[in-house]
Amino acid sequence: MKLSSQTLQRAAELAANIEAQQNELDQLLAGQIEVGATSMVAPRANNIVHTASGRRFTPEAIEKIRMAQKRRWKNARKAAAAAQAAVQAQATQVAAPVAPAPAPAPVAVAPAPAPVVEAPAPVAPVQAAPTPHKSGSKKAHKEAVTAPAPEAVAA
Repeated sequence: MKLSSQTLQRAAELAANIEAQQNELDQLLAGQIEVGATSMVAPRANNIVHTASGRRFTPEAIEKIRMAQKRRWKNARKAAAAAQAAVQAQATQVAAPVAPAPAPAPVAVAPAPAPVVEAPAPVAPVQAAPTPHKSGSKKAHKEAVTAPAPEAVAA
């Protein structure tokens, strides 16, 4: 394919023109060039990040999430370090050698008198109060409840 110098020159001009227009478009969408009296702001859709689960986040939201996660991990590391320090402190307290306490001086003690054991007094049997029965008749139940209590046996 043969190209003349004029065709090559025209192609170079078009390429430069396209590149300049592409740069202008990029600046316009990024909010760096003013159009008329107002300035164009880049649409937020260009900055949205799509996650694997399909959720969409702005860079600001992603940064907030990252900072919150860093705080959580920092607090977790502090708690783990404090727990480990407490375990080590407790281990050093247990492992520290303790001097034996001095033995008490021997004391002369008089023998205790033998205890006097008395025989227990006889106890009269106690009859429990009758309980209502569902299976019995009303008459039998009434007689059992109103029957006089047996006299305590005097010893």
